[in-house]
Amino acid sequence: MSNAAHDPNPCRLPFSRAEYVAAQLLVRPRAEAETHADRLFTRDPEVIGITVMDGDHVLLTLASDELAERMIAARPRIAELVRRARADCEEFLRAFREGLRGPDAHP
Repeated sequence: MSNAAHDPNPCRLPFSRAEYVAAQLLVRPRAEAETHADRLFTRDPEVIGITVMDGDHVLLTLASDELAERMIAARPRIAELVRRARADCEEFLRAFREGLRGPDAHP
């Protein structure tokens, strides 16, 4: 029997589940962050593939310099987004949270 069902990173993402959850906690409640992490890190035979949005990659870069380097290495086209987000973290987080609420949400 394959060990794939117990693989902690079945999609070979350039970040760990713990790193992803920590980044998501910057903009979501813990339960929601864990639910999003489950979608990426729990093997589902019905799922062919996954997509991680650029915004989530940039959010991960706010956790540490080392993680920022890994994200840029994995996704070079987000380097400028990373630079801008890290230059003004509060504005990036505000905009990210606003995007999560959607265009019709009230503050």
